[in-house]
Amino acid sequence: MSVTWYNAEKRFSSSGITPEATAYFKKDCVGRWLEYLALAGGSLLKPWLLNILACPICKEHPLSVHIIQAESNVLKESTSLAKELVIHFKKGVLSEPSLKPIHNLSSNKDVDKWLAAARTAFAGLAKQKPTPATMQPLVDFFHRLEVLEGVLRCEKCGRFYPIGSRIVGVPELLPDTQRDKEADLAFLKKHKDVLPEKLLSGSKPFTLKSKE
Repeated sequence: MSVTWYNAEKRFSSSGITPEATAYFKKDCVGRWLEYLALAGGSLLKPWLLNILACPICKEHPLSVHIIQAESNVLKESTSLAKELVIHFKKGVLSEPSLKPIHNLSSNKDVDKWLAAARTAFAGLAKQKPTPATMQPLVDFFHRLEVLEGVLRCEKCGRFYPIGSRIVGVPELLPDTQRDKEADLAFLKKHKDVLPEKLLSGSKPFTLKSKE
């Protein structure tokens, strides 16, 4: 069991995970590591991950996200996910601040619709007890969406992390020494018409100006 958690903890640390999430998933390491993978949607970035991701360099949370391409999915069964969100809310795993720095640059209108409903639902949790029913809007946003391409950015240290640069839907939260400069710059150049100028020219460890 300790070996399994050790490996899981290394994987958490490599991408940056909030202390609250680390404490929760460390208990019953095997079962909750599998739960983490299921909730996170395997390798694709589902917005649920924004609750626990932190900058791997400075550990800042939340990260802002610029969604360039996203898919909407139909869930066969959402009650169990809603029940899990009730638990995560009570344990402090869910992060309301993570819902604020989200920018939809895609043509998928479900992103804005579900995000607005999720923000309203989360605000309501301050006045009412969380139940599977009240968590349903959060299920829609956290689990029905998959971000295929986008950019995560730490607003504290200014580092950006591509989503879907190499493999569709996979966020690349790597330390500076392990990053591919040419690939990162090519990704920024590919999406320079939709990404904000601040991200293109004012981010670390590379900007489009780095290539000049």
